[in-house]
Amino acid sequence: MQRLSSDPRSVETFVRAVELGSFSALARAWNVKPSSISRRIAALEEELGVRLLARTTRKLSPTEAGQRLYERARASLNELDEALRAAAEMTEVPRGRLRASAPIAFGQRFLAPLLGAFHAAHPEVELELGLHDRYVDLVGEGWDIAIRAGHIRDEGLVARRLAPNDRVLVASPRYLDARGRPSSPRDLAEHAALRFRYVDSDDRWWFRSGDDTERVAVAGPVASNSGELLIAAAEAGLGITLVPRWLAFAALSAGRVEAVLPDWEVTATDFDSQLSLLYPSRRLLPAKVRTFVRFLTQAFDPPPWA
Repeated sequence: MQRLSSDPRSVETFVRAVELGSFSALARAWNVKPSSISRRIAALEEELGVRLLARTTRKLSPTEAGQRLYERARASLNELDEALRAAAEMTEVPRGRLRASAPIAFGQRFLAPLLGAFHAAHPEVELELGLHDRYVDLVGEGWDIAIRAGHIRDEGLVARRLAPNDRVLVASPRYLDARGRPSSPRDLAEHAALRFRYVDSDDRWWFRSGDDTERVAVAGPVASNSGELLIAAAEAGLGITLVPRWLAFAALSAGRVEAVLPDWEVTATDFDSQLSLLYPSRRLLPAKVRTFVRFLTQAFDPPPWA
């Protein structure tokens, strides 16, 4: 069977003409000339090879073929209206599935306690929270939003500051009592360093205090791509580790570790000092994403570890 190529607008014109009962009524409703309505329907009849409307000077009525087309086309147009309405509501009411990505430890420590409050406030949003310690491709993998530390490599993404991401040196009091407390970054060369290991990283720690800067090569018994593991190793007395402050916050508050060289600022060319919320575009942002962004920025103002 040959596929027909009718303009959907012509089909809609036919349906609305039947509903209003005349070309002139439809022309007034659409603010066009009656002749343009007549031409569209004539073209549709010509393509289908069948007469769709019986017309008199006062009214029009569908033929048998026209009635059949009207009933099916009206149902399709109603479904289309419903679909368009539902799509428009996505920008007004927060609902539907929201896919968010975050670092594993951050999600477990700081996002998990917020889930109940978010669900209570927005019960029509289904939150799919993916925890990863890897780079995620928001657009390619279908994520609506991500929390990310470090330099933003994705051109075209919107990055909104969420919270500070400064780093801190920590060790257990037991380790420091046994090995001594460093008084300057140079002293770290004599200590056991628990190092974060990731792509392109090296075993050097950078520090700044006023105009003074120090770069120290470190070594030690443990290296890992898991900040959680490094904190646990520090609590166990294996050495000194350098981790984001939010990751050390619980252990610092409980006294399981203490800050080392607190007067020195940790710096690095490969480290960004903030956590960011990333999403694809500000334009026509769905309500579920806008709502989640607002919820998180309020929840971390101020952040618990600041």
